[in-house]
Amino acid sequence: GCCAWCGIAESMGWADRGHRWPDGSPAPLCAACGRVYDATSSPDPLYWPGQRAGIAEAATGVPIGLGQTAPEGLRAFAEVECDGGGEPWSHLPTEALSAFRWAAWGRWGGRYAPKQHRAEAVARARAADAAKAERAAAKVAEERARLDTYGFGAA
Repeated sequence: GCCAWCGIAESMGWADRGHRWPDGSPAPLCAACGRVYDATSSPDPLYWPGQRAGIAEAATGVPIGLGQTAPEGLRAFAEVECDGGGEPWSHLPTEALSAFRWAAWGRWGGRYAPKQHRAEAVARARAADAAKAERAAAKVAEERARLDTYGFGAA
């Protein structure tokens, strides 16, 4: 079968931690997701909301101890009705997963990004910070202009 969390079809090892498919049959975790599950204090395998942080860590590589939270809508493979094709995380919307990963990797200066993506994670984070600063400056300027009813600021 596939991994209950990421949906990958092939793994060097499988872990039975008590997860179940919707039909009640055992749902294993791949070796990578099993390590994250164990490292996140092994939450109740039958209570998906309690596993969200670990699922987020498995998807991004950013440890949950650093304050990462799972975004709304992040689901394990065993929770959704799709075949996923055996590729990891293919049951999730591609654009949403990509945006979540880039944001998580950028938050930590690319430290948790795969090596081939570290420089891009840093560049994307800097661009996002610059855009945020620009929006904040525009808001301040707009508020100042609104408050300057008589035009004293124009001088």
